[in-house]
Amino acid sequence: MTIGHRIAQALGGSDRPDNLRTECSRCNEPRREEGRRPERFDEIFTEIRRFSREDLRTLHQWVVDGQRSRSKVDEIYDRLRSLGHEEQRDAASRIQEMLLGRA
Repeated sequence: MTIGHRIAQALGGSDRPDNLRTECSRCNEPRREEGRRPERFDEIFTEIRRFSREDLRTLHQWVVDGQRSRSKVDEIYDRLRSLGHEEQRDAASRIQEMLLGRA
């Protein structure tokens, strides 16, 4: 878990408690790089309306749970990222072989 800013410091946000929230590092890190202002629901809703029913179910569950569930693929990817560069290249090659039916 990390502490994230509702309004990024680059956009004038402060370290005051009312501008901070608890976030998992997975959610916080991409936002740190974006430096965007918080959005309102009506700004996001236009895109949500385009979601498939399956995506709506997934999003709804994440919002109700207050967290994004992680798949087995997410977990394995995180483990692969901790490997050295050479091992990551080897993993990519071996996965590609599996996709091509060679393994």
